[in-house]
Amino acid sequence: MKISFRILALVFAAMLESCAVSPRLLEQTSSARSSIPATNVLIVVDGKAFGNPPFGPGGHAYMDAMGFALQEGLTGLPVHVVTIDPMQLENPEMKALNEIHPNYVLRLRTLSVISRNAVPITAVWQLDASEVSTTASRLPGQPQLTRTQFNFRAVYRARAQGPTCSGSLLGSEDSARRCGGAMGKVFADALLDAQVFTPRQTPQ
Repeated sequence: MKISFRILALVFAAMLESCAVSPRLLEQTSSARSSIPATNVLIVVDGKAFGNPPFGPGGHAYMDAMGFALQEGLTGLPVHVVTIDPMQLENPEMKALNEIHPNYVLRLRTLSVISRNAVPITAVWQLDASEVSTTASRLPGQPQLTRTQFNFRAVYRARAQGPTCSGSLLGSEDSARRCGGAMGKVFADALLDAQVFTPRQTPQ
């Protein structure tokens, strides 16, 4: 029975590959405002939903490829990508905020995951874009020490659905990278079409 299930799973995986299912943009919305130049962009891929064993190593490959494709799609912009892993001891987003001081943050997270026999098949991702400003203030009783407060203003939101191709039985790390890269490209194209931000001006 186990052998039969594995054979069926592999056949189903091959069918998914042959169908070449592409991710699609479901909806998007933006606030009415004038875009400001992007001096630093931080992309945060929230991978907590991909920490479950059924995803296998394909889950990380999927997330990494999605972040890289989004970064590549924003050509000409200074972009830094971090992935939140449920097994990490520290929050890489806060570390990146303090190190690069971005003026835009793009957060990607899963809204839902559809599974078959405990194997993830498709996922709906949401992207939230925020403008970031910083405020520095002195710590009480410490005249030489300051703290930085990050202020976020939501400016854009988009949702897209696509195959995960990252199960331990279905697909492989290579197929997971292809699916993740396709999802990242969908979001990059949506951001550019919506003119969420303008490229940094090059000094004359």
